[in-house]
Amino acid sequence: MIDDTIRRSVIVSISPERAFAAWTERVDLWWPPSHRQHAKTDAELTFEGRVGGRLFEHADSGDDVEYGRVTTWDPPDVLRYEFFLGTGPDLPTDVSIRFVAVPEGTRVEVEHSAGAAGDAYSRSVSGYRRAWTELLESFTHHAQSGVSP
Repeated sequence: MIDDTIRRSVIVSISPERAFAAWTERVDLWWPPSHRQHAKTDAELTFEGRVGGRLFEHADSGDDVEYGRVTTWDPPDVLRYEFFLGTGPDLPTDVSIRFVAVPEGTRVEVEHSAGAAGDAYSRSVSGYRRAWTELLESFTHHAQSGVSP
């Protein structure tokens, strides 16, 4: 079996505490509209900060779209969640984010793997690869622009 795990990292010039907070508390500011279910609305994207918490979008119409569920919440070091977009809640992929202190600030390490999704992940992996490039560019810009907590 081929390992399709996506591994990406960026360095941001803020502390791990601020980077973790920017990722989780300000996700609505940096997650691009082009990667949302309700791209043309005033929907808000939110992490519920606890194990079992949702990553979800609340649309101005009142509809919620669940993107995933938190499986590890260990600020400021690790965030891990099952991710549903592209495969559905019955076949979640696995996303792990590590926030590692480095002399320049924080290295944010993303690992996205098949989890329970199996072949459904493999069919979507090229789209996930493109998405992570865009998501990390947006996160880096917002985390370093003074928008983060």
